[in-house]
Amino acid sequence: MKREDIKKFFPDATEEQLKGLLDINTADIGKAKGELEAVKADLEKANGTLREYETTIADLKKSAEGNEDFKEIREFGTADCGRESRGGEESQGRRGRSRIFQPL
Repeated sequence: MKREDIKKFFPDATEEQLKGLLDINTADIGKAKGELEAVKADLEKANGTLREYETTIADLKKSAEGNEDFKEIREFGTADCGRESRGGEESQGRRGRSRIFQPL
């Protein structure tokens, strides 16, 4: 905002009033720029974390390529489905699941 812009709306404004309005406007702009920088920093941090997770997921998928339990899950949706198809064993809930579901 410029002095001329303010004068269009308030032609009788004094120099002191113009300065006061310009100071308020400058403070508002400075605050908004500071908030923008903070949001940009947060976004960059979140994007970095996302890239790390994507790399971890890709590494886990690659390391699980030869794992039979992993193939079973991808084909049937859960390890329990594959267990029934292999030997007719009954599902035992959480305890009967594949070892990849067990806590480390």
